[in-house]
Amino acid sequence: MWGRKSGPADTDRVITFKLGGLVLTGAPAVAAILGVLALIAALVYHFEPGPTAIVSALLWIAFIAYWSATAKTASATKSAESKESRKIHENLLVISFVLLFVPIPGLTSRFLPQSNVFVIAGLAVQASSLLLAVWARRHLGRNWSGAVSVTVDHQLVRSGPYALVRHPIYSAMLGMFAGTALRSGELHALLAVAVLTAAYARKIRIEEQTLRAVFESDYDIYARTTWGIIPRAATMMGLGAVVIGTLDILYAIAFWYPKGVAPARIFQSIAAGLYGRASFSGGTRTVVIGGALHYFIALCIVLVYWVASRRFDALLRRPIVWGSVYGVLVYLVMNYIVIPLSATKRPAFLLSWVVLSVLVHAFLIGVPAALFSRAAMPADNRPGGAEGSPPRT
Repeated sequence: MWGRKSGPADTDRVITFKLGGLVLTGAPAVAAILGVLALIAALVYHFEPGPTAIVSALLWIAFIAYWSATAKTASATKSAESKESRKIHENLLVISFVLLFVPIPGLTSRFLPQSNVFVIAGLAVQASSLLLAVWARRHLGRNWSGAVSVTVDHQLVRSGPYALVRHPIYSAMLGMFAGTALRSGELHALLAVAVLTAAYARKIRIEEQTLRAVFESDYDIYARTTWGIIPRAATMMGLGAVVIGTLDILYAIAFWYPKGVAPARIFQSIAAGLYGRASFSGGTRTVVIGGALHYFIALCIVLVYWVASRRFDALLRRPIVWGSVYGVLVYLVMNYIVIPLSATKRPAFLLSWVVLSVLVHAFLIGVPAALFSRAAMPADNRPGGAEGSPPRT
């Protein structure tokens, strides 16, 4: 691991590199960090050569290089967690990085099919996580430390991403891992995400105990108004997408299965928007891609309503009315704009399917989108239940 070593005065700070019992400082530490960067790039490219692997490696190099460069600006440490506790966390990090980049025998089976869809999505998650890390680090400033510690003149930061979540840097690291796992699609990378999640769950518990001891009631108030890793809005958007996507696909299966259409073919029909008729001969690969695309569209549906509701709070005051209207608009957009522009064709007209689909979009898609958008708002800022009542501040 890399970071900074500080003495009583800020002038004593030097770059350090720690790996197990090995501790380097100064120029050897810089050389070791550069060696780690080169090793990551070599591992990624060796096992998965190609331009996307290069982009993924460059994102990791940028992440680590930025962290190493800014570590020396941290304040001197006043108190810190025990060496034993820090060692446990460092060992978990090492295990997670090894699992992420090394295709360990027995763990190379795929949990996702080969597809550029997942590769591009993974790179997008990595890039956005890198930006989140930079944003969080700039707001945290001199309060940052690699270990759970209290620095001299420690402040409770509540600006930038810290206004949304209490641990955005951990969110960013988990995002980097998740994005790499998406791009890889292999079990060892997925296991790496699980190990890192366990490591941060343990560290967050220790860190929040320390911060509560330092800031007392101020931290309790802060914790009640923020979420730990994922912002409230993102959580509600994700849950809304799961609910909407599941209700929609269950409706499609209930309608078409009695007519002899297998559930797998329904998912393949969704993937046909990308691959055309070739999707139906794609086997499990296009079934999985169709499912992923289906829930991504569901996420977009919830997200669009939530963004609109930030501008027009009437959408949150009357979620049943405006949600059902929105659901009908979603049906029209999907069937008369999105599908005609995709690689598939609109299905033959079937009156019962059209009527039921409009109703499902109104009440099982639009209304839940409105309700989850409302739930995404902090309770104190939600518009009142009656039409025309002002939002609470």
